[in-house]
Amino acid sequence: MPRSQTTRRRILGACGVGVAGLVSGCVGAGVLGESEASTQLSELHLGNSHVEAHSIDLIVRRDGELVHWTSHELDGVENNVSDGETLDLSWSETPGSYVISARLDGAENWETFALSDLGDAPCYRLLVKIDHEGRLGIWSMATPDACGDESTTPTA
Repeated sequence: MPRSQTTRRRILGACGVGVAGLVSGCVGAGVLGESEASTQLSELHLGNSHVEAHSIDLIVRRDGELVHWTSHELDGVENNVSDGETLDLSWSETPGSYVISARLDGAENWETFALSDLGDAPCYRLLVKIDHEGRLGIWSMATPDACGDESTTPTA
């Protein structure tokens, strides 16, 4: 009786290739957690709660395309009042997959935040803030009723 050339190693290798093919098809279809839901930004506010002045560089991408890139100088806290500004979001009226990147004082490292990681709310408000210790962070809040309401849309 001839001995089979099929080894356990060959079977495991073939199964691994098959599973990899199946998983790669699922990733492309959004099955493994990739969000295909479109969201909007209702507000994007920058704030500085540190005593020193700082700059924030901000990049916003929608569906992989650059839609906003600016630098902002924010004064330090004075008389217990924080400096800040709310951005014009005329470019955010189009729903999509938004990714926000911010860096403090021209640093090499960027803080990056994808709205798709938050869930399935149709609209979010973001705060890019320097805390009282001089650290940069990005905070979010779902605002499902804010987008599409003309009373909350910033004007130029």
